[in-house]
Amino acid sequence: MGQGTGNREGRPSRPRPVGVKAAGTAACLEPDSRVGTNLMLFALAITLTSPVQVSALPSLTTTPSLTYRTTIGGPAHAATYPSGLDVDSAGNVYVADTGNDQVAAYGSNGVQRWRVGVRALSGLTAFRDPRDVAFLGGNIYVADTGNGRVVVLDSSTGAALTQWTGFGSIMGISAGTSATGQPIVLLTQDQRNQVQVRTPQGGLIRIIGSGPGSGPGQLNAPRDAATDSHGFVYIADFLNNRLAKFSPSGGWLKNWGQTGTAPGSFQRPYGVDVDDLDQIYVADSNNGRIQKFDTEGVFEATWGTKGSGPGQFTGLRRVAVGSGTWPQVYGADLWLFRIVRFGQGGAVLGVLGGTAPPLGGFNEPSGIDVGAPGVLVADAVNQRIERFDVSQPRSFAAPGTTPCPPGARPFRSGLERPTLGPRQCGGALLQSSGSAIPGIGRPRPQARTPR
Repeated sequence: MGQGTGNREGRPSRPRPVGVKAAGTAACLEPDSRVGTNLMLFALAITLTSPVQVSALPSLTTTPSLTYRTTIGGPAHAATYPSGLDVDSAGNVYVADTGNDQVAAYGSNGVQRWRVGVRALSGLTAFRDPRDVAFLGGNIYVADTGNGRVVVLDSSTGAALTQWTGFGSIMGISAGTSATGQPIVLLTQDQRNQVQVRTPQGGLIRIIGSGPGSGPGQLNAPRDAATDSHGFVYIADFLNNRLAKFSPSGGWLKNWGQTGTAPGSFQRPYGVDVDDLDQIYVADSNNGRIQKFDTEGVFEATWGTKGSGPGQFTGLRRVAVGSGTWPQVYGADLWLFRIVRFGQGGAVLGVLGGTAPPLGGFNEPSGIDVGAPGVLVADAVNQRIERFDVSQPRSFAAPGTTPCPPGARPFRSGLERPTLGPRQCGGALLQSSGSAIPGIGRPRPQARTPR
């Protein structure tokens, strides 16, 4: 569609195939390599009797001519989509910002120290779905899940140092201790139902677990692992709704938990961490809470409940604990776009993030439907469907002004970056339906792992 390349009106730089409606309107997704995706609409000069795909147009007896009509959408990102985190002894927080394909560091005061990550085909910081991070020895180890690798960053600057490649789906990464007190890195691979124990340089020490299954020593889509000070390994056995404990040498010892909502029960345990006193913390995702246990699985305490209010969780993914004998507890909530910090007594001490992406824009839209109700766009990473009225004219506004048609929304990046030119007001947003997309998709052939 369009002519040439570039981002001028009517000239999509990297258009995606989309549907054409009998009413004579075609739609085209134009991915932006960094901050979002626009939607271009074209008017067809011919009338089609039934819906077809753009890829089928060359076989038509009449060659359609396309007239540029309008562009709707633009970047609409939350400041953070945290699905993984870790905390160092100084209280600095490191975040795997999955929805933005970035990794960020924040000081103990909540001020961002650095942020790295680009959406590109290659490069050490070209992350794709980074799911988790671990702090160890002044470095940050990133589970770059979509690229099947681990990227090592300098914790002070975010500078990329090296990478380990050749992995499957890494859902969790954590720093631990061996039985002899040596530092180790644990990689949790959900599709292989195992945890790999490696040196800080990447050398393989051993593999723990097998499956999928529910028998002794078996795992079913594990999400995370951690060690205590003696080298015992604790694994969040996601689909089995339990925590599995293994010896430092990898032998299975016990499981605890069952499906349910009672204390000590789980519904999709996603993350696990251990404090300096060898107490075990589990991110009990679908129950919206963090549970604490002793090393034998005896329940001790809980933080959070299911919901969207203060101290509640909607999409709890990870837990991290600070240092000391009375550590603070951190929970990463992917779909409330925030990290909640608790005291041991249960009080909420702080929140990092928490602002939802604005309406009227997109973060990796994955589908379009053009019809009588308007234009429906599946805004994949933001987990919503948005409906636009494209009968209203497009206008531009300089930053700080809003001469948009009634009901339209200004589009602005949520990535804490400088303004990327004028904000765009396209078709007026009519409706947004949250949590309506069952999966996450990027405009590329491969399927994205559900978050």
